[in-house]
Amino acid sequence: MGIASLVLGIVSFILGFIPFCGIIALIPAIIGIVLGIVDLVKRSKEGTPKGVSIAGIILSAFAVIFIIFWVIVIGIIGATTNDIIDNGISTPKGNMIDYPIDYEEDEGDEEISVGQTFEDDYMKVTYTAINDNYTDYSEFATINEGCKIIVASFEFENIASSDQLASSYKFNCYADGYDCDKFYYAKDSSFSSSLSTGKKAKGNIYFQVPVDAKEVVIEYQSNILSNKTAKFIVK
Repeated sequence: MGIASLVLGIVSFILGFIPFCGIIALIPAIIGIVLGIVDLVKRSKEGTPKGVSIAGIILSAFAVIFIIFWVIVIGIIGATTNDIIDNGISTPKGNMIDYPIDYEEDEGDEEISVGQTFEDDYMKVTYTAINDNYTDYSEFATINEGCKIIVASFEFENIASSDQLASSYKFNCYADGYDCDKFYYAKDSSFSSSLSTGKKAKGNIYFQVPVDAKEVVIEYQSNILSNKTAKFIVK
């Protein structure tokens, strides 16, 4: 039993140094201690050498200490990580991204008519004009059969404390619930502007929509973290 205790002590001692694998050495270490103690008592009665038993007990005991140490360390790391996730991660001063950590419940779509303004935590967007039968496009333009071109005009103002992107690619158009294609045969058919705090930009967005569509809306979300989506009413 003394030899068995020594072998188990050596194995558990080595595994005890490994942070995430050492836990599997706990049972062998405990068995090593028990066998070592039993063998030590037996040898004491017999008056035979006790070195093997004592070595097995010591190695197994150290393995248990290492295992307990790593369990405590891993527990502290896990608790710290959860606290960071729950309360938000702070970035160094000067590299702060002004995005809210506690997101509000989705407020749903907001319907906007011409002349009205949509506003969220990032951008103020004014719906300045709509032309639902635009014809001043390139002669090389390809128009889908049964479709016409609409152009909506907007003014953007960055109201966040960090740079924001005003882009035509953040808009989608739906006619009677169906997705409509963007139209690119106009000189200002696409734009993308990075706006610093308080700066403004203007832009036009073009779409092909069915001539007989009963309901046409243009949807917009200024930021993927925004809890608001604007629905600019065309008709």
